[in-house]
Amino acid sequence: MGYSLHAGPVTLRPIGGLFIHSDSDEREVKPFAKAEATVTIPTIAELGAGVRISGDRTRIYGTAAFGLLPKLKLKGNLGDRYAAIGIMGQF
Repeated sequence: MGYSLHAGPVTLRPIGGLFIHSDSDEREVKPFAKAEATVTIPTIAELGAGVRISGDRTRIYGTAAFGLLPKLKLKGNLGDRYAAIGIMGQF
């Protein structure tokens, strides 16, 4: 869950959530926090960088989001030993 703060084409986004990891018979749930800064290039994409904090790990990553529908974007993050892809809904 996050909140977008807009100033023209620049967006700052604090995010918090839960990472659910399943390994063999064990399931682990860990909280995480992220912060992203992006720039929107109209009709093309939203590009930027972020930092993910989970436990004692802090990872910097690049992020990109591409419009699917007016309030939905296909979003991907890629960094050192970290990758994520999904749908971002904006309300």
